[in-house]
Amino acid sequence: MTKNSPWASIVNDELELKILEVDKDQIIQKLEALGWVRILDDITQIETMDFLKNESFIVAEDKALPRFIPIIQKINEITQWKATLFENWAYLRIRKEGEKSEVILKYKMETELNAKLEKEISFNFEYSEWEELSAYLKSIGLRDNFFQEKQRVSYVLENLDIRVDIDTWPKIPTYIEIEWHSFENIYKVVQLLWYTEADTSSEWAWKIFKKYGISPFNLRFNK
Repeated sequence: MTKNSPWASIVNDELELKILEVDKDQIIQKLEALGWVRILDDITQIETMDFLKNESFIVAEDKALPRFIPIIQKINEITQWKATLFENWAYLRIRKEGEKSEVILKYKMETELNAKLEKEISFNFEYSEWEELSAYLKSIGLRDNFFQEKQRVSYVLENLDIRVDIDTWPKIPTYIEIEWHSFENIYKVVQLLWYTEADTSSEWAWKIFKKYGISPFNLRFNK
C-alpha cells in the first residue's frame, strides 16, 4: 500500500430513486436526445463486507489506518449493539467503477420522502491496492459478504448535480437509478423520461435480487 499517497474522506448525502424493468436502448436514446453526457460505460466490480452475525465488535480507532478512521468511527457507532451493518441498513464495499476505485460506507437516513436517502463516507484508492485493503478489513473482523458485477452506463446533466445510472446485473432486468440532492428535481427527471411517480421504487438492490430469485453472493457475468 502506498503510505504517502494522498486521500480524502468524503461525506455525502444521496437521494435515490429507481425505475425497474426499463428498455436500456430507449433510455439511452432519451437521455442523449435531451443533451445528457455519458460518463461511464463499463463493468462495475463490488466486494461487500460485514461482520458475522452476533459477532460485531468495536474496532480500535487508534490502530486504524488513517484514511479509514471516519469509516471506522461510523462502523463502531452502527454496530455498537452487536448488530451487523446489514441489520442496521448499512453496507461497506470496495468498488471499481470505470477508472475510479473507492472504499464506501453507506447507511440509511430516516426520511418521510418516497425515496431512499443515504449518507455515504468514502475515499479513493489505487486499483492495485484492492487486495491489501480487503485483507486489512478482514484483519479488523469483517468478512466477505458477496462479490458482484454489473454493467453500468451513467449520464450526467452538465452544470447540475444529477446522475442517471442504467444498471444491468446478471439475470436481472435492467433498471435505472436517479441520484440528486433535490427530491423535487428527481421527479422532474422521472417526468422527462416519460415516467410517473407510480413507476418509481426506493428499494435497496438486495430486495431487487430477492424479487427475481437471484442470489447476490457471487453475481458475475459469464466470461
